[in-house]
Amino acid sequence: AARTTAFARIAAGARVRAALLVTRASSLGALTPGDVLAVRDHLSLTGTPLFPAIRTVEAAWDTAFAERLTTVDGVTGAGVAALIPGPVLPTPAEALLLAELGADVVVTDSVAEAMAMAARGVRVAGLAVGASFALTQSVLGRGLNDFILVDDDAIQGAVGLLATHAHTL
Repeated sequence: AARTTAFARIAAGARVRAALLVTRASSLGALTPGDVLAVRDHLSLTGTPLFPAIRTVEAAWDTAFAERLTTVDGVTGAGVAALIPGPVLPTPAEALLLAELGADVVVTDSVAEAMAMAARGVRVAGLAVGASFALTQSVLGRGLNDFILVDDDAIQGAVGLLATHAHTL
């Protein structure tokens, strides 16, 4: 956790006021590969602390920042990301449980970094780019042709959205 969040803690210490993190995500249903979802909250199911702290701290995504992101062309809406320990995607049973708990996507990174900054007063929002489906073909009822991975160009497209519209957020 300390290594993962080192840059986030340095950024917060350098008085960064706001941060927007972009990550790949596996959809739990509604998000299709290539879609961009603003992260408004998360579920952490790693079973370990997200970052080093000497006391209990309060940290949360900036929901107003996330809602502003939904007004940017190309962002499909706001939702909840479930953080799981990677590199393995959730099993179909786990994916169904995460969806039932309210998660829209599954991620293996960015949540710890976001919460490390939020705990230090940085306004944090995230963009999750749909890269794959977390559920198997039989669970989703889709054909194999629907299972595509999004390449780095789609990730760059999401970053381009930010660069184009950052001044309006």
